Amino acid sequence: MVAAAYSWTQWDSVTRWPGVRPLVDYFAREALPKADPQRLSVAVADLQDDDANPSQKQLIIRLLREFEGVQVLDFNRTIAVEGSVPDQAERQGHDQARQLLAKSGASILIWGSILHHGAETKPDLYLTTAVGGAGGKPKQYGIESGTVFSLPKVFWNDLADVLRLVVSTQDAEFSAKDGTYVADRLPSFIARVHHLLQAGSGRPEWDAAALSAARVILADALQTLGAQSGKDAPLEEAVTIYREALAERTRDRVPLAWAMTQNNLGNALSRLGERESGTARLEDAVAAYRAALEEYTRERVPLDWAMTQNNLGNALSTLGARESGTARLEEAVVAYRAALEERTRERVPLDWAMTQNNLGNALTALGERESSTARLEDAVAAYRAALEELTRDRVPLDWAMTQNNLGNALSALGERESGTARLEEAVVAYRAALEERTRERVPLDWAMTQTNLGTALASLGERESGTARLEEAVAAYRAALEERTRERVPLDWAMTQTNLGTALASLGERESGTARLEEAVAAYRAALEERTRDRVPLDWAMTQNNLGNALWRLGERESGTARLEEAVAAYRAALEERTRDRVPLD
Repeated sequence: MVAAAYSWTQWDSVTRWPGVRPLVDYFAREALPKADPQRLSVAVADLQDDDANPSQKQLIIRLLREFEGVQVLDFNRTIAVEGSVPDQAERQGHDQARQLLAKSGASILIWGSILHHGAETKPDLYLTTAVGGAGGKPKQYGIESGTVFSLPKVFWNDLADVLRLVVSTQDAEFSAKDGTYVADRLPSFIARVHHLLQAGSGRPEWDAAALSAARVILADALQTLGAQSGKDAPLEEAVTIYREALAERTRDRVPLAWAMTQNNLGNALSRLGERESGTARLEDAVAAYRAALEEYTRERVPLDWAMTQNNLGNALSTLGARESGTARLEEAVVAYRAALEERTRERVPLDWAMTQNNLGNALTALGERESSTARLEDAVAAYRAALEELTRDRVPLDWAMTQNNLGNALSALGERESGTARLEEAVVAYRAALEERTRERVPLDWAMTQTNLGTALASLGERESGTARLEEAVAAYRAALEERTRERVPLDWAMTQTNLGTALASLGERESGTARLEEAVAAYRAALEERTRDRVPLDWAMTQNNLGNALWRLGERESGTARLEEAVAAYRAALEERTRDRVPLD
């Protein structure tokens, strides 16, 4: 008690004992405030030798709060630059600043000291970002003359530059994770960029070029979110932003930036076009890629040229899959093979593998229309080559996509063979893909793989005496239709309805009742509402043929001839597109 009383009565002396003041400051300071994950945030630390009243720190915070859209945080911490080696001391200061940023979740920390020159004072400030960069040297910002405390324009220019750096660095981190699932992290990043753009609009330190660059970053993030989440709205917004950016990024002023934006616009349009029944978006995507290639030449930027060739091939391949002819698919193969001349495995292994995968897709689509299996065998070889680089550990979503596509080629080969080995391999590939393609993460991709798995199981079921595989196929199709709705992806919905009809028809053939066959007819008729002759002639013909099969089976069990007459009409319709020259095996 006596010792305690002495401590309290002599507190000023006690705090001057060696090592006591730092401990007192440590226990007295408040917890760091937490940043809003939906906004970019700037924190201001206590400044050394800031003994004015009010402190210059508080005046800086007051000014920062005028920067709308950016959250401002007050850190009651001081970072001192001490030591005989200035560069080392500054690095230690930036490290300490990043530790504080990590604890709070803030984006930028302003810290430093106040320099005194007689009656004049100047903030000597550092700006440290939470990600990337060394943080840089300090800058002295003279207080502008006048009765109101204000910082010079150069400070606001520097702050705007650092905010843009934060956005660019975070965007680069997401881009580096291409092939992995990031959709759960993108909404908060997108919200932060939205707030920053609102803050920057109308401010002199944000010129048109800077705003355009930030908007393109926003569009890139929206495009990834739309692709992985299965939602169209982010893709629609990305298309709008890219088109607006092209008004600022003109071909005459910044030809390579214009070409990059054209390429990215093509990507968003292509993804939307894959989900829609019409082909307008896909045609627009092809036009955007061809425009980009006018500046992205092989001689000037060989890897960007190859990337755009690859993307052009994707749009052409999707268009070709919907047409009765093979011209677009052949063009896609040419584009992929051109891309592979620069996208070599030694140079860019993951890009090489992605183009191998895409080439496999085009070859599979061509192989399904030919009597020979050569294209399908080439497709399998392309997918297996891709999987040497697209490993599950490295790029799990790309690995899953390639496993799915490999399953497609194996399934197509298996349907032409008497054995079941290829079909069993296809089932294994699809089940592997579903380990990463979960419904929660990538719902439309999950549904696509469920559909493909159903097709392989149905083919196996048709060759077996039991019905277990066919029942599994029906379950897989019905699961897929929970995400593949008519409103969302009409052509994919129609394809899955067709496949469901085929599995139901196979089950119906083995049963004495007609319920399954009736369900099959209903599924085929539903599919034909979207699978029209004008839109997808070969798919329309296939579905007409399958409808004919189900009607024929029903007609055989009925005394009347109405169903058989309907079956004949369906077959005759199918033959209008399924010509001997075009699809000899069908």
